[in-house]
Amino acid sequence: MRPELHRPRRRFHFKDISDDICFQKLFKSRSNALVSTRYRRAFEAIFSSETVGIWSDKVQRKLKVLIREKKSKMTRVTLVMFVAVAAVAFFAPPIAARSHHIRLFPRAAKDDVLCVGSVVELLQLHEGRQFKAYDHKGGFRAVGAGYNLDYKTDKRRSELQEIGLDYDRVYNGEMKLDDLQISELLVRDAKRALRRAGKNLESLNELCCALQAVFADIQHTVGSTDNFPRDDLDQVIQKTSSQDFKSAADELERTKWCSDRVHKNRCEDNLELFDRGCPASGGREGCF
Repeated sequence: MRPELHRPRRRFHFKDISDDICFQKLFKSRSNALVSTRYRRAFEAIFSSETVGIWSDKVQRKLKVLIREKKSKMTRVTLVMFVAVAAVAFFAPPIAARSHHIRLFPRAAKDDVLCVGSVVELLQLHEGRQFKAYDHKGGFRAVGAGYNLDYKTDKRRSELQEIGLDYDRVYNGEMKLDDLQISELLVRDAKRALRRAGKNLESLNELCCALQAVFADIQHTVGSTDNFPRDDLDQVIQKTSSQDFKSAADELERTKWCSDRVHKNRCEDNLELFDRGCPASGGREGCF
């Protein structure tokens, strides 16, 4: 007789699925490879779509309603099927139209999207959400959560048009954004900041999401350049690469970037995240 396999069972917490910052926790369990694979495929579709900010919110809201009202006792497989069907229904057209897409489990930092949720959370904390265009303290015209309307205007015009907005009317304050449109632009900014930060810090992909978000947040404030102020952050990068997070926090506090009054609140929040460091187990955990 074939010996019975005893595998440790782990309860998936539904709240983790609706929390895009920590959804990667679902993939750490090796006790249910099939379920993990299906989650991975579904979320790959969601996070590789051009409309990630819009449709992922829709899926998450529906999940929250089902959980809150407890209309049915959904098994893990049923939940997976729901997410997968929703992903196919909403994302099949845009995915089919694209010649390539971002991998959910990439090997290079430049393609990493696992920590986008953490970056979104931190950028939104520091930028807020503005439904109409405003003059940013960084010296440019912005909308939403610090979305720079003056940088590469042709690209900005195209991105706004894709979500049903007229660049000129938005820029002049004649057209307001809704929550979903702000979220879409915020996700795009978060991905851009992560990719740029990965070019400056080779070990970025080895850090937990909280610290990846710190470097992406700093990158976001640089604006039109892909480079960090390297002479100011070299020691921070060096200490971070060696996993000496306390020393990295001390070095960050001494930088010109941190002493700039414009970045005061950002600096304090980022220093706190550095003080926490990353879990001893490594990986991309470390949600805030």
